[in-house]
Amino acid sequence: LVDATISNPKAPLDQRLAALPLLGQRPWAQASPVLRELLKDTQPKEIVQSALAVLKKYGADRASPLIYELLPTAGPMIRRDLVTMLTSNAKTALDLFK
Repeated sequence: LVDATISNPKAPLDQRLAALPLLGQRPWAQASPVLRELLKDTQPKEIVQSALAVLKKYGADRASPLIYELLPTAGPMIRRDLVTMLTSNAKTALDLFK
């Protein structure tokens, strides 16, 4: 039910935003597919910002494969935050520049 609410673009924005923090309590394997969809430029800005906050909770080490997948098609706002996440971690920052 949570995934259906978060991912449904027709669901009320306030409901989607209220359910998004619950995503951060899930194991990465369950959260990452949902985050992949929420971190697209087609989503409302508020959803993207909340999804970025959830993504940060998992840390750059765990999230870096998804971040690298999203970077080529990410818009400027999302790209800036994704690059900041990668560069805030020594390991992923080094990988970014390879």
